[in-house]
Amino acid sequence: MQPIDLGRYGYVEEEFLVSGQARVFDWPAKDDLRVLAQGPYTTRILVRRPRTAKSSTGTAIVEPLNPTTPVDLPIMWAESP
Repeated sequence: MQPIDLGRYGYVEEEFLVSGQARVFDWPAKDDLRVLAQGPYTTRILVRRPRTAKSSTGTAIVEPLNPTTPVDLPIMWAESP
């Protein structure tokens, strides 16, 4: 897969890391929400957008990238018009 020169098409790519505290819940009965476990997490957000806001249609495509592969495979991005 060849890298795409996004700048050639008026786009930019930005990467963000988001961190926080994750929790695992159990809800065995009404009004009985329990935290079973918790721990820190960090996840990556990759944003590809038009360089200028006036070039945007306002449509957003959210595509989870498979963390089990050693490379990103943005299939929905590649197939978007």
